[in-house]
Amino acid sequence: MASVFQRCCDRRDETRQNVEQEYPFTPREAVTRMTALSLTPLMITNLILGLLLTVMTLLFIFRIVLTWYPQVEMEKMPFRLAIVPTEPFLAPTRKLVPPLGGVDISPIIWVGLFSLIREVLLGQQGLLTMLAR
Repeated sequence: MASVFQRCCDRRDETRQNVEQEYPFTPREAVTRMTALSLTPLMITNLILGLLLTVMTLLFIFRIVLTWYPQVEMEKMPFRLAIVPTEPFLAPTRKLVPPLGGVDISPIIWVGLFSLIREVLLGQQGLLTMLAR
């Protein structure tokens, strides 16, 4: 019985030595080194721009949902968080594209535009993604 236990411990020690030879860093050191090396200004720009475009797209989708409920008071606080950043985009668009059948389609237009911009800049073959490689 002791020999089986001893063989198991020896095998574990061998595996540990092989891993230490192959990977000279601890996992924490490896993550620290990878993070320090890979955060370039372009990658930070990609992260910030991606976050901004995603948040704006979600806010426009929220505005689309709000158009289904015309009785909602837009000046109240939770709704105001979606109104303030999106209204500067929607107001000029409403002048160019009037509502169709009483439905305001300007948020739909902006969801499409922001999605297109995000894909062109940050998609798998986006401009900023290709520059970062």
